[in-house]
Amino acid sequence: MDKTLRARKPKAGIRASEQGMKRPVASAIFRSSRDVEISAKTERVNLGNPDQWRKDVRPKVETPIAKEQVIFQARATRAVEHLLATLDSSVLAEAASASTDTGVLLSALQQPSVLSSLLKQDPLAEAKLRGQTRRKELLEAEGGVMGPEEVGNLLGIQRQSVDKRRKTGTLLALELGNRFVFPAWQIEGNRIVPHLEEVLAALHDHDEWRKLSFFVNGNVRLDGKSPLHALRAGEYEDVLKAARSLGEHGAA
Repeated sequence: MDKTLRARKPKAGIRASEQGMKRPVASAIFRSSRDVEISAKTERVNLGNPDQWRKDVRPKVETPIAKEQVIFQARATRAVEHLLATLDSSVLAEAASASTDTGVLLSALQQPSVLSSLLKQDPLAEAKLRGQTRRKELLEAEGGVMGPEEVGNLLGIQRQSVDKRRKTGTLLALELGNRFVFPAWQIEGNRIVPHLEEVLAALHDHDEWRKLSFFVNGNVRLDGKSPLHALRAGEYEDVLKAARSLGEHGAA
């Protein structure tokens, strides 16, 4: 089939203005023996605000929801619906009075009617719930916890410095999900509790939850006082001995 290609030059005198100008997208006309003509198309380019033009042509990419998030949300919703169908209104009201959202769930899960159902699925469910409840109590003890930014503000240091102290073990931090929290009792005013770093060093063989438990619970080697209270009273040497003996012969 006979084809010819005839180039078309843009017309002279195309004016640019703040409103924009027209430019050829294709600058040719294709003819065939059937005299079919494909004419050039034009588009308007905004010259007054080139940044807006870039935004218009930039592909819009939406952040996809992770598969794990979808699965978790579906199963968590189903679990809550089960609790609502299982518990009566008085028990729900008691659970709802908890001070935190986590406390609401823990209170509901420990109800006898729910717990018996959980034990059928997981014989260790009761022990796991007790462990979670205990961790919650440890985190709330002696003023609760704070984030790294708040710690930095109190101590007058950058967040990077707070992270460095966490990594080197001179500040106690607990990992919760994808973040770290710091027990508030470590800081008095704008300084660290005296001798805290030495005691933490003596506890370096223990995990962070064990360290937290050591500081806020009563200790038989300190006449029932918690190591934290003993530190505040200036009994550093006694606390250090208790820390070094942690785990020996059932020592608290």
